[in-house]
Amino acid sequence: MLVAVVASATPALIPTPRTVEWTADSFDASRFTITGPVEAGFAIAELEQILMASGGRTNDGFGKLDLQLGETGSQSPESYSIVVAATSVTVTACQPVGLVYGVQTLSQLVATQDGRPVIAGCRITDEPAFAWRGFMHDVGRNFQDLTLLKRFVDVMARYKMNVFHFHLTDNPAWRIECRVHPELNSPTNTPGSLRTTSGSP
Repeated sequence: MLVAVVASATPALIPTPRTVEWTADSFDASRFTITGPVEAGFAIAELEQILMASGGRTNDGFGKLDLQLGETGSQSPESYSIVVAATSVTVTACQPVGLVYGVQTLSQLVATQDGRPVIAGCRITDEPAFAWRGFMHDVGRNFQDLTLLKRFVDVMARYKMNVFHFHLTDNPAWRIECRVHPELNSPTNTPGSLRTTSGSP
C-alpha cells in the first residue's frame, strides 16, 4: 500500500534516474484525468490506484496525466521520460513496459501538500543500467506462502527489478505439492518436509 509523505524539497528516487531536473512547479493530483493508448492499460490502472491511495479522485476535465508511446532518445525498450508541469504530467516510452516503469517513478514523486496529493515538478529521462535486475527467493530453504511472494513481486516492480528467480527446490526435497507427479513428494525420494497448496506441512 502506498502512503503519501509530506512534501519535501527533493523526493528520493530509487533507483536514481539517468537525468533529473527539478522545477518549481507542482501538479495537483487531488482531481485528475489519465489518458493513454490501449497498450498503456496496465500502466494507467497502476497510476490510478497510486493516486487514489494518496487521496486523489478521478474527474474528467481536471489535472491531466498523459501516458504515451513515442521516442525517448534511447534504444532501450524500458526507457521512459517524464515531464511534470503545473497543469499536466506526461510520461513517454517507446514500449508499454517503459510506461510501467515511468509510473513507478511517479509513485515516488507523489507527496502531500496542504492535505492534498501533489506530484513534484521535474523533467526526467531514464533507462536501466543493467538488463537483468533480479531477486531470488529460495522456498526450498525458506518457505513462504503465495500472498507474501506476490508482495515480493510488487516491491520488485516498484524498484524496477525485472527478474524473479523462484528457487523451488534442491536435492534434499521438492517442497511444493505436485499432484501430477506425486513421486516428487514421496518420502522415499525426498526426505525433507512437503508443503501443500494450503501452505501447511
